[in-house]
Amino acid sequence: MEKESLELLLGQGLSVEKIGKRVGKDPSTVSYWMAKYGLEAVNREKHAAKGGIDQERLSALVAAGKTIAEIAAEVGLSKTAVRHWLRRYGLKTMHGPGRRPAGGTRVASDGHHGWSRSSAGTTDQLSSCLRAAGITAAVGVASRA
Repeated sequence: MEKESLELLLGQGLSVEKIGKRVGKDPSTVSYWMAKYGLEAVNREKHAAKGGIDQERLSALVAAGKTIAEIAAEVGLSKTAVRHWLRRYGLKTMHGPGRRPAGGTRVASDGHHGWSRSSAGTTDQLSSCLRAAGITAAVGVASRA
């Protein structure tokens, strides 16, 4: 592919993938041509790596009892990126997967019958409570007996 053609397509705001489809080549081939001609993709900044989290800083945030969401907000990265760095450094937050911070309440309710459970309750305890109220429960489903 000629440099001028590639510059024209990039100037139109097309991605490497779209250019590849348009000219019938794999995106890696288009990337090769771009490198050969010293050109850069239009959205390069958007897709560039945003950097990591220093292990010392992440350890301090974990020790402070922060959740993944709180860490993500503080360091300006996504929750997925925070999870990546936690795994990479072998760190775990104090709050396991899907659990809320201590003292938080999780309510499961049908909105009409007034049953609920706190985050300290187990599924067995909830089932017992529902049976006592005359409600039969299945995985994700509750109905009156």
